Amino acid sequence: MFEISGERPREGDLIFLPMSKSLFEIRHVEHEQPFYQLGSNYVYKLKCELFEYEDEVIDTSIDLIDTQVADEGYITTLQLVGVGVTATANPVLGTGYIRELFLNNDGSGFTGTPTVAISTSPTGNLADNATAVAFTTSIANVTSIDKILLTNAGAGYTEAPTITITGGGGTGAAATCSINTTSSGIIRFIMTEEGVGYGTEPTVTISNPALGIASQRAVGIASIGSNSSGFKQVNSIFVSNPGENYNNTATVTIADPETISGVGTYHFNEVVQGMRSGTQGRVKSWDVDTGILQVGNVGIGTTTTAFFPGEDIKGLTSGALFSVSTFNDDDTTDKYNEGDIFESEADLIIDFTESNPFGSF
Repeated sequence: MFEISGERPREGDLIFLPMSKSLFEIRHVEHEQPFYQLGSNYVYKLKCELFEYEDEVIDTSIDLIDTQVADEGYITTLQLVGVGVTATANPVLGTGYIRELFLNNDGSGFTGTPTVAISTSPTGNLADNATAVAFTTSIANVTSIDKILLTNAGAGYTEAPTITITGGGGTGAAATCSINTTSSGIIRFIMTEEGVGYGTEPTVTISNPALGIASQRAVGIASIGSNSSGFKQVNSIFVSNPGENYNNTATVTIADPETISGVGTYHFNEVVQGMRSGTQGRVKSWDVDTGILQVGNVGIGTTTTAFFPGEDIKGLTSGALFSVSTFNDDDTTDKYNEGDIFESEADLIIDFTESNPFGSF
């Protein structure tokens, strides 16, 4: 049953037709035809067209109407994680290990990641072989090696091993190292729990060595990645500095994930906000089973239009709070904006990379 008001329909108003479940926008109101009856105009002739959604907020508190635009517009999809789990790891001690790496030449011209090979340990035990990975960086369009981190500092070395850097399309990179044969250091880490809910690399804290000398303290750097469910976890810990004078009391502590609890239920059309970025958006849909939150109108009331991986997303009405694992702001549901399709189709017709884009010569 519709409420009858004394106001006439206005251009720009929306009309909902229950039978077709469609929203129409009034483009023109003809209020002169038919003729006035009893001194009042009881009948209006309306010219309408199918409503083209452009991120307007449709909130009538009638689900049948509001949900007609739930899957339209520019939608950001966020994979949220509820209960976070803190990662744990154990240190492995050894002697005759690589104490420090020296990047003597960072090389240039790399198009991929180079391979770092370290000569094998004289013990003949595979677990004692030192291993490392290289990380590249680009400055002024020149890609070179930024740093080399150990994944295993090795054990049983009596003299400094040879380090060879190959592949990746670059040249000129060279590195050497020093070793420690007199005391124990942390040569690698064994993950006992990868954790879940990490958006950024957590801090790794290693206990002081037996003598308590700060300069001899080991340093580890966490590396995160996605598990089979798409949630971020700590895959491994690099040995940035193995330290020295450690004994079996050495411990490793990995910082908690950004959120360790997920609570509440997001409501349709409520405003949610990233607690670090300040980015806001309106809820399109929320699936608690998969942890998928879809939001539109991203950036309302703020200057930022992107969420940070790892930050908490809070519902300003519901109070729901979960953490972002990943997000995708590439719109795939806006049926009115297919500029990318037009562009790709146009490229098949006109190729502006040719001297004559309108011909085949």
